[in-house]
Amino acid sequence: MKRLLIVDDDATNRQLFSFLLTKAGYEVQIAANGSEAVQQATTGTFAAVLMDLKMPVMDGLTATAQIREWEKQQPEPQGHLPIIAVSAVLFRPENRIELLAAGFDDLIPKTGMTIQTITDTLAKWIK
Repeated sequence: MKRLLIVDDDATNRQLFSFLLTKAGYEVQIAANGSEAVQQATTGTFAAVLMDLKMPVMDGLTATAQIREWEKQQPEPQGHLPIIAVSAVLFRPENRIELLAAGFDDLIPKTGMTIQTITDTLAKWIK
């Protein structure tokens, strides 16, 4: 079973993601902020991370940067952890470029998001 880390400060969003992705056949672990995400991502084994951008304690951009820095320090072949930004922010082309440059692998807008969108995006990154 593929294990995902869901990072979102909103409890309702975490529950919804957890329910939908468990139904889709994934094992789900949750984090409520970027700090928790860094701790879990650097000590656990995940197929991918779905990361909210705007969170208290530590935002998704900072958490992603810290996870990417941790990856660089690992012995080969540690592998690459796909991190997918999930946000209510409307993604403009310049946002996409900035987020990809910041270390995210892909983006999913919360507006209009469906389980099919999520699973299709995950399928691109999880072997």
